[in-house]
Amino acid sequence: MRIGNAVRLFHFPRFLIALLLAVSTGALAQAPQKCDVNGDGFINQTDINLIVAARNLPASGPLDPRDADNNGVINALDARSCQLRCTLAN
Repeated sequence: MRIGNAVRLFHFPRFLIALLLAVSTGALAQAPQKCDVNGDGFINQTDINLIVAARNLPASGPLDPRDADNNGVINALDARSCQLRCTLAN
């Protein structure tokens, strides 16, 4: 295929080009890590405090990082489970 004066050797579908660009630039959204409530990449006391503050509330869905045991309710078991996963103490 000819584009202007250049010859295009490969023909990629546009969606594939968009996907490759998204992957190479990190633009694809990742599922939140369980227990990392504030999304900073670490599980620490800030995350535990946010879980405790939401205690006895329903989880927002299956990907809610506050619901470590995926039972649909944010409770003390989630806080304890996440406490055991702490990567940073602050």
